[in-house]
Amino acid sequence: MESLADPKAYDIRPIDVVVVKGKTHPVTICEVFQRDPAELRAAKAGTRDLLQSGVEALARRDLVGARQLFEESLQKLPGDMAANNLLQKCA
Repeated sequence: MESLADPKAYDIRPIDVVVVKGKTHPVTICEVFQRDPAELRAAKAGTRDLLQSGVEALARRDLVGARQLFEESLQKLPGDMAANNLLQKCA
Protein backbone atom coordinates (compact mmCIF):
# COMPACT_ATOMS: atom_id res chain seq x y z
CA MET A 1 0.00 0.00 0.00
CA GLU A 2 2.90 2.32 0.74
CA SER A 3 3.97 2.45 -2.91
CA LEU A 4 0.55 3.55 -4.19
CA ALA A 5 0.12 7.27 -4.86
CA ASP A 6 -3.36 7.24 -3.28
CA PRO A 7 -4.11 3.94 -1.49
CA LYS A 8 -7.63 5.12 -0.58
CA ALA A 9 -8.48 5.27 -4.28
CA TYR A 10 -8.54 1.46 -4.19
CA ASP A 11 -10.65 -0.98 -2.19
CA ILE A 12 -7.72 -2.53 -0.32
CA ARG A 13 -6.79 -2.97 3.32
CA PRO A 14 -4.02 -4.75 5.24
CA ILE A 15 -4.83 -8.27 6.44
CA ASP A 16 -1.49 -9.63 7.67
CA VAL A 17 2.17 -8.86 8.25
CA VAL A 18 4.67 -11.61 7.46
CA VAL A 19 8.38 -12.09 6.98
CA VAL A 20 8.81 -13.69 3.58
CA LYS A 21 11.37 -16.47 3.28
CA GLY A 22 14.73 -15.00 2.35
CA LYS A 23 13.82 -11.52 3.60
CA THR A 24 14.51 -9.84 6.92
CA HIS A 25 11.84 -7.13 6.92
CA PRO A 26 8.12 -7.79 7.31
CA VAL A 27 5.80 -7.39 4.34
CA THR A 28 2.17 -6.28 4.60
CA ILE A 29 -0.32 -8.47 2.75
CA CYS A 30 -3.43 -6.66 1.53
CA GLU A 31 -6.94 -7.73 0.65
CA VAL A 32 -8.64 -6.36 -2.46
CA PHE A 33 -12.34 -6.11 -1.61
CA GLN A 34 -13.65 -4.26 -4.65
CA ARG A 35 -15.96 -7.12 -5.67
CA ASP A 36 -17.52 -7.65 -2.24
CA PRO A 37 -21.20 -6.73 -1.82
CA ALA A 38 -21.71 -2.99 -1.30
CA GLU A 39 -22.56 -3.27 2.41
CA LEU A 40 -19.52 -5.41 3.20
CA ARG A 41 -17.31 -3.20 1.03
CA ALA A 42 -18.43 -0.15 3.01
CA ALA A 43 -17.78 -1.93 6.32
CA LYS A 44 -14.29 -2.98 5.24
CA ALA A 45 -13.53 0.54 3.99
CA GLY A 46 -14.59 1.75 7.44
CA THR A 47 -11.93 -0.41 9.09
CA ARG A 48 -9.12 0.27 6.59
CA ASP A 49 -7.57 3.20 8.50
CA LEU A 50 -7.78 1.37 11.83
CA LEU A 51 -6.07 -1.71 10.41
CA GLN A 52 -3.39 0.38 8.68
CA SER A 53 -2.71 2.34 11.88
CA GLY A 54 -2.55 -0.94 13.79
CA VAL A 55 -0.04 -2.38 11.31
CA GLU A 56 2.05 0.78 11.70
CA ALA A 57 1.86 0.42 15.50
CA LEU A 58 3.03 -3.19 15.17
CA ALA A 59 6.00 -2.00 13.09
CA ARG A 60 6.89 0.41 15.94
CA ARG A 61 6.45 -2.51 18.37
CA ASP A 62 3.61 -0.65 20.08
CA LEU A 63 1.62 -3.78 20.92
CA VAL A 64 -0.78 -1.99 23.28
CA GLY A 65 -1.66 0.63 20.67
CA ALA A 66 -1.98 -1.97 17.92
CA ARG A 67 -4.24 -4.13 20.09
CA GLN A 68 -6.54 -1.17 20.77
CA LEU A 69 -6.81 -0.37 17.07
CA PHE A 70 -7.56 -3.96 16.07
CA GLU A 71 -10.15 -4.28 18.85
CA GLU A 72 -11.79 -1.05 17.69
CA SER A 73 -11.85 -2.44 14.16
CA LEU A 74 -13.57 -5.59 15.47
CA GLN A 75 -16.21 -3.43 17.14
CA LYS A 76 -16.98 -1.89 13.76
CA LEU A 77 -16.89 -5.21 11.90
CA PRO A 78 -17.40 -8.10 14.34
CA GLY A 79 -15.86 -11.39 13.29
CA ASP A 80 -13.54 -9.77 10.77
CA MET A 81 -10.80 -12.28 10.01
CA ALA A 82 -8.27 -9.58 9.12
CA ALA A 83 -8.63 -7.79 12.45
CA ASN A 84 -8.64 -11.10 14.34
CA ASN A 85 -5.49 -12.25 12.56
CA LEU A 86 -3.69 -8.97 13.22
CA LEU A 87 -4.88 -8.95 16.84
CA GLN A 88 -3.21 -12.33 17.37
CA LYS A 89 0.12 -10.73 16.40
CA CYS A 90 -0.19 -8.58 19.54
CA ALA A 91 -0.10 -11.60 21.86
